Amino acid sequence: MWIMKNTSWEAGQARYGTGFRTAGYFVGKHAVTTKDPRGDQGHFGSPFVTYHALMILEFENCIRAIDPSIEAVPYVDHTDTDAIADAFRPERFGNLVSPPPVGLTGRFHDWELPRMNVSIWESEYEPFMNSTEIDSVKPYNPNTTSGLFLDAENHYNHSVVGRYPDPTGIKPNPRWFDDCLTAETYYDWLICTHWWTYFPKRLHGYAHHLMGGRNVEDTRISAPGLDVSVSPHDPIFMPLHANLERNWHIWKTKHPHLLSKYWGFNVQGYATIPTPFSFGQVYEVIDPYEGVALNDVVTSAWGFSDRQLQIDAHDDEDALWTNADVVCHLDTYSGTAPYRYAERSDETAPGMRGEQRSAHKLNCVEQCIRA
Repeated sequence: MWIMKNTSWEAGQARYGTGFRTAGYFVGKHAVTTKDPRGDQGHFGSPFVTYHALMILEFENCIRAIDPSIEAVPYVDHTDTDAIADAFRPERFGNLVSPPPVGLTGRFHDWELPRMNVSIWESEYEPFMNSTEIDSVKPYNPNTTSGLFLDAENHYNHSVVGRYPDPTGIKPNPRWFDDCLTAETYYDWLICTHWWTYFPKRLHGYAHHLMGGRNVEDTRISAPGLDVSVSPHDPIFMPLHANLERNWHIWKTKHPHLLSKYWGFNVQGYATIPTPFSFGQVYEVIDPYEGVALNDVVTSAWGFSDRQLQIDAHDDEDALWTNADVVCHLDTYSGTAPYRYAERSDETAPGMRGEQRSAHKLNCVEQCIRA
């Protein structure tokens, strides 16, 4: 990850091949997705898991381009107190509480928070973007108070990534992970894992509070990890999101009858779908905007192609993946995914692209940090 941080696009592509990405690439891609004028294309709707699954895979390809001996991106089970303690320490991803101006401790000390650089944006990012949508989605405007690559309303004003303590005092609970596996429909699963309307801080929300937090003295100040549009600034973003994807794959094993229905993904296109939550909660509105249905391209303003993902799913290697492509080609239940999630005790998971390696395992952390 330090190589991704400190190597230019040109130098990285020349040395490590076309799979190389800079650390800023993933921040920019995530920002474009959340700021899409149609509505957020990667959060609070059906593509939440499909979008992040593609992003994790592209990130993993980059890590392995830098160091082919790395088996996979590690996941961090943030409902497990032991896993949290192991991940949030100086030798891993830095202390759980690492407030600025000092910022992250240990291996990621001085993990710089960049300023908005228009020239880099135009030279490195725009070639991957949909040319008809660039002007409406590129987040050129720097933060209103600092000029940093943050949401315009975030008053965080430090040159390094830090983490504030979570003032709520909520403790992780493995039951959160297991509860979502009992969701009867895909929408129920989304609400359980992703919304914090009914389950404050569970799974997705809690992950961002772990790696981010908010300044209790000035709630306008959020750590980069809690700043939704640019949260990949925090180096533990991918391992935490990998755990959410892992929950989705396990959920599917418990609901095999949904396989023939694309696991219940929204096929209706632009729609407002009130769905009763099977755990007895009130109605929630999902997918109230365009671009998030089954056959829509995943974040079409800056999508994912076969070439970028290093998977031959289409005749045209530059074809952009739809949500249906993700559901079909990245399905660990039916075996179409080029990886599977290994449990921490599993040392012999099947291969990816013909290689014997296990996906998203904690013991890959050391090599991943170096890359």
